[in-house]
Amino acid sequence: SKERQEVAQLLEEEGEEAVQPGLEAGAKLEVLTGKPFGDDEVLSAMVVCAPYSAVSSWHYKLKLVPGQLKKGKAAQQGLRIFLSDKPDAASTPACIASWRALIQEVPEADVITALIGNVKLSTPGIQKVQQQLKKEKKKEAKQRSQDS
Repeated sequence: SKERQEVAQLLEEEGEEAVQPGLEAGAKLEVLTGKPFGDDEVLSAMVVCAPYSAVSSWHYKLKLVPGQLKKGKAAQQGLRIFLSDKPDAASTPACIASWRALIQEVPEADVITALIGNVKLSTPGIQKVQQQLKKEKKKEAKQRSQDS
């Protein structure tokens, strides 16, 4: 179109290269990573549901297998697991804290939307988190009975 030709001509006069349509989107994909390094600036976190083999090298991942857990409970447990996850030796405490803050900002509705129904979560350390959840539920029930 005429507008594109004018833009290309102006860029050529200024010594800049014209960006081809569609390349900008591809360039944006290159900044996404599942395993950031300690010195990387992480701007946001997003939920991804993919085959486990595709995300096996990522730092934060859960394996979903068929089970009895509904989407909402699975989302809550998954977020808890990520927040209580032990950091890598290469990660600094400051970057771990910022990653956890970003995980907390992910809306639970986004996690629920990305998950499949009736699952069981499988990851190292999940039993510890499940026991912690049971203890918290017992404490809440005890407080309710004492308040009544």
